[in-house]
Amino acid sequence: MPEIGAPPGPADILFVAEVAGSSLAFDLTAKAALYARAALPEYWVLDLEARRIIVHRRPEAGKYLDIAAYGAGESIAVLAAPGREITAAELS
Repeated sequence: MPEIGAPPGPADILFVAEVAGSSLAFDLTAKAALYARAALPEYWVLDLEARRIIVHRRPEAGKYLDIAAYGAGESIAVLAAPGREITAAELS
């Protein structure tokens, strides 16, 4: 945990989600690379147009090794919250 008053750093962040409209390509490339280099364990991109969630996991050497897309009705386990699952439909 960061010291009181100190901003959080990458080691303090367990999960990041981006809401993508017109920024989808940027979120899936440049931002994914930034988050992977910072070793953020889980990065989700909520693709509003396609009503899906693109989940990035297992950062290594500046990229995510596991990337999967889930449709509106599919459940996704949240690594940062064991036992919690969510669907794309819940987020849109």
